[in-house]
Amino acid sequence: MPGKEINQPAGNDGKDFIDLMIDDIIESDHTVFKDRDVLSPGYMPPAPSHRELQMKQLLDYFKPCFRNESPANLLVYGKTGTGKTLVTRLIAKKVLKRCQAQEITEPFIVYVNVQFTHTKFKVLVKICSDLGLDIPKMGLSTDHLINLLKNTLKEQGRALIVIIDEIDLMVRSKDKDDLLYLLTRLSENEPAIKISIVGISNDLRFKTFLGIRVLSSLNSKEIVFPPYQSAELETILLNRATLAFKDGMIDDNIIKAIAAIAAREHGDARKAIALLRSVGEVADQEQATFVDGHHILKARDKLEFDTIKNFIGTLPDNYKIILIAIS
Repeated sequence: MPGKEINQPAGNDGKDFIDLMIDDIIESDHTVFKDRDVLSPGYMPPAPSHRELQMKQLLDYFKPCFRNESPANLLVYGKTGTGKTLVTRLIAKKVLKRCQAQEITEPFIVYVNVQFTHTKFKVLVKICSDLGLDIPKMGLSTDHLINLLKNTLKEQGRALIVIIDEIDLMVRSKDKDDLLYLLTRLSENEPAIKISIVGISNDLRFKTFLGIRVLSSLNSKEIVFPPYQSAELETILLNRATLAFKDGMIDDNIIKAIAAIAAREHGDARKAIALLRSVGEVADQEQATFVDGHHILKARDKLEFDTIKNFIGTLPDNYKIILIAIS
């Protein structure tokens, strides 16, 4: 009957079916991984590979921060998985740390991802909150938040750099385009307020979405992150694999094969690392003593299936019905 609880019989030691399965997992404890978190999307390597030019360009951009000055606005371009967000945030973190060590007045650096902070109000709340202001979730107007921001920057005497990831999503709506214009104009209208925008976008047509007044006010420099080549992906994967896998569990030929697949399809380091992790997980599921070629094929099929499944999940119900009808 629906809702009726089904009890598994317990063994002589009082353990039920689930307890026994947990015992098997703990006792076997076999894994090819040493530290799988190294292959997670949130992992930040201390020194990203093959991005020396872009790191130098970003350091040149942040140079005014060491004089408590505001840098120009900046646009960072690159396809998904080219390291633009990772490197930009890493350099910003290093600049802040050095300013503190040298007792230089460091800027406020705020990171906003428009994909998750998708209204003008939420963007402003994120900025004000990261500046240490206690902002209620409701009850304040946009104008009030702007005034709080202005007063804080004047009182602190510090520059503000707002890193806006997925900035192209911001300018596709008039409301958010106005916010971008407002932020760039604040420092022009009041010299005591120093605000800079670092926009990150995977759409090279980004500027075509800007209105004339925003384009003029933004007046930005540009840095481009090109897709990774096969040899570059191989180095990145080898560095991660050394940290992620136990000795002898994966060899260089597997790394080369994954790098070649990723370079041929997209040059996306993020997807290449996801494939490497999935390969290890497939090997674990089979309780293999090492990773081999057929694990790559299974992992690749699994990732492709998950991608399609997630995409279909976002479709309206009428589209899903059509897919069922034609399948």
